[in-house]
Amino acid sequence: LVHPHFGGTLPYLTNRVEVYQRQGRWTIERPIGEYLAQFYTDTVSESPGALRMAIEAYGIQHILFASDFPYFPAGDGVRFVSQHLAPSDAREVFHGNACRLLGIESLVSA
Repeated sequence: LVHPHFGGTLPYLTNRVEVYQRQGRWTIERPIGEYLAQFYTDTVSESPGALRMAIEAYGIQHILFASDFPYFPAGDGVRFVSQHLAPSDAREVFHGNACRLLGIESLVSA
């Protein structure tokens, strides 16, 4: 499952949902954050704060590059990821994570 746009409001609401769970309002087997960490999200945003929250919620290994073309130009997305991630993390976001998710070999040399 890939949540678009850094997961929307879901990463932001995770702690609140877990409070409801502790209060007995929602009964699910594990904390919602554990489920969220099994999903993927994409990089369609220009918010460094949303990027940080997505990394915390999903883990860097579950973030996939996306552009949302034509509404979010690919070049802008590439610049955003390149400016806000370490080069090794950016490489994973640009292609490594998707290759692992899809079970394909990367055509890009490391």
